[in-house]
Amino acid sequence: MFTARKIVSCKTEALHKMIEHSRRSFLINSAIAASGLSLAPSLSYAYKGKETENKIRLGVIGTGDRGTGLAHLLQQVPDMELVACCDVIPFRLENAMQHASPGAKAYKDYRAVLDDKHVDAVIIATPFSMHADMAINALDADKHVYCEKTLTYGFEATRQLVKAARDSKKIFQTGHQYHSSRLYHKAVQLIHSGYLGEIS
Repeated sequence: MFTARKIVSCKTEALHKMIEHSRRSFLINSAIAASGLSLAPSLSYAYKGKETENKIRLGVIGTGDRGTGLAHLLQQVPDMELVACCDVIPFRLENAMQHASPGAKAYKDYRAVLDDKHVDAVIIATPFSMHADMAINALDADKHVYCEKTLTYGFEATRQLVKAARDSKKIFQTGHQYHSSRLYHKAVQLIHSGYLGEIS
């Protein structure tokens, strides 16, 4: 099984330039990867602030199997704190809150998470038909966003989200199921080599 470090490697210099004017400079060397609910064991960042503020405060929107799985893995990431969880299904929300930091808040409405000034970034792990609106609203609310795969439902929603991410000074990342799996790299090689003949 691949580690998140092997699966996802962000360009830290580009990310640093992208957000150096934001409230906090935030460098990501390895990031959340969607393959097998992997999460980088070391998600590093740099920003100036008081000792008590030197944590990235996260909210998880959508606490089904994937959202709760990520909430669990966040406990292993230094200097990250899960301060909010959101779901409309009570038992899902309750399960995720068991992995949250002391004093974390539970919400039924995702907009309340976005209004929470203590949340720096959100993980969106809801059904993908809801991703575009939630992610755009999160960027508008000045939150960094990790949006699970599949990115959006439909071309128009995709265009709107891409534009919102480009216009924002915040970091936006989407997950990819097995995006860097050797299996899929091998399949691409077979296609490009002509081994499978003409693909139509």
